Amino acid sequence: MDLRNINICVKEVEDSTASNQGDSKVLKTQVGELQALTTNLQALLEDHEGRSRRNNILILGVPKLTEGHAVDLFVKDLILKELQWSGLIMFVEQPRAREHPLSRS
Repeated sequence: MDLRNINICVKEVEDSTASNQGDSKVLKTQVGELQALTTNLQALLEDHEGRSRRNNILILGVPKLTEGHAVDLFVKDLILKELQWSGLIMFVEQPRAREHPLSRS
């Protein structure tokens, strides 16, 4: 191998190295962007999962902590009162108490 061939080989290696370094910079930038996006999506997912686990609703106009321990009854009564007040319902039939099967004897 003569000196000329060695210079050509060195030039090819330098060009290849420069190209790889450029590609590496682009890939590092893309990886950084994807990591940031993944972090944001993970936080959003955790927020949605946390919200989906909660059994709470916010009723505008009702102060917090006014429902007491029987939340279901409080909300039911509140809805019925509001519907009656607005004239949407005039009569709500109360469910009849069921006869206990053992009380027939």
